[in-house]
Amino acid sequence: MTRIALVLVFAQIVFCQQANTGNASTTGTCSPSNTGNNNLFTINCGIGQVQGKKMLDILNRILANQLDPDAVMTKLDEIKQEVASLLAAGAAKSNVGPITAQPGSVISVGQQGGITAGRVEINPLPPERTWQVSISSCDEWMRKLDMLGPATVSIGAFMSNNDGMRLVQILGACFKRSQWVSSSAFLPVNPDGVVVQASVVSTKLEAVEAGLKSLGLRVTERDIRPAYGEEIGIVIGVNPIR
Repeated sequence: MTRIALVLVFAQIVFCQQANTGNASTTGTCSPSNTGNNNLFTINCGIGQVQGKKMLDILNRILANQLDPDAVMTKLDEIKQEVASLLAAGAAKSNVGPITAQPGSVISVGQQGGITAGRVEINPLPPERTWQVSISSCDEWMRKLDMLGPATVSIGAFMSNNDGMRLVQILGACFKRSQWVSSSAFLPVNPDGVVVQASVVSTKLEAVEAGLKSLGLRVTERDIRPAYGEEIGIVIGVNPIR
């Protein structure tokens, strides 16, 4: 009877040691807690099933290729630093103020996503539509003409050359700041560049040419005819800006 009781007590002890206490789980990030024997416990590390599978694939690859774990971790650190540097550089390039573009132009964006310093223009406006003359440049030119004495000048452009007529108006306003008498005209000709007309080559003609060039106009021809008399003519044609 005593032997049977001892056997039962020993059996209960062995059973208690080998019994599975169930699945153990933890709610802390990567902080497993385990008690008992032969337990199946779950580790919550803040990654999903797909990410967990990728991590296992990486570990299996390291084992299969007999890679040095320390070397792998060093390389991962280098990659992490390079990525951080690229992100920081991209943020610095993107830290720019408001960008404005004129009609007919666009801002160029580089292949790496950065905004380039220059600007690429698609179908840009003709330069004669944006050409301007400063008052100081105008006055300097007019002072030189006034020193040569009074004269008359006619400024014209082809009748359908609207851009050319814009230049005619600007030059006319400039001459109004001098002693010279100016007039504007619609012409039946549309030459290349700017043509200067006079009856003879004179210092006044040369001063007009020099002034036009100083303002960025492209003087291409002198048209000398006695029929022009005392008047000097300025004809604005196509592509008049240098």
